[in-house]
Amino acid sequence: MASGSSVRAKITRALAKLEASQYPWYFRTVTRTGGNSRLGLSTTVTTSDAEIDPPPAEELIAAEEIANSAGLFIAGDYRLTMSGDVAETSLKNCLLVRGSDLCKIVSYKPAGVIGAVVVAWEVIARVTKAA
Repeated sequence: MASGSSVRAKITRALAKLEASQYPWYFRTVTRTGGNSRLGLSTTVTTSDAEIDPPPAEELIAAEEIANSAGLFIAGDYRLTMSGDVAETSLKNCLLVRGSDLCKIVSYKPAGVIGAVVVAWEVIARVTKAA
């Protein structure tokens, strides 16, 4: 039986070969300094983008699945399959950028786990700002 880390490495290599996305995906970190954090006011806002490597496999969520989701999904939501090498903190704290679209992570869950090792993530992303 393969170990979790060897399966994770195989999935990472497969996603890299797949090149499933037309646009690269990035994690966007927003840093706010100064101002009043309780009011959500800041004097300086900086953003930094880090490309997701290997690129995730992406698909738009089907209309039938949207209809049966009890409002969890809406038209235009993406389902991404990301390598298990992606840190869970990135999924919790970052936005996603695809081309000119800014996306919020609506939900994420391990798509595969062997022992205590996450080998892939299933992420639902919603476009919040399109250019």
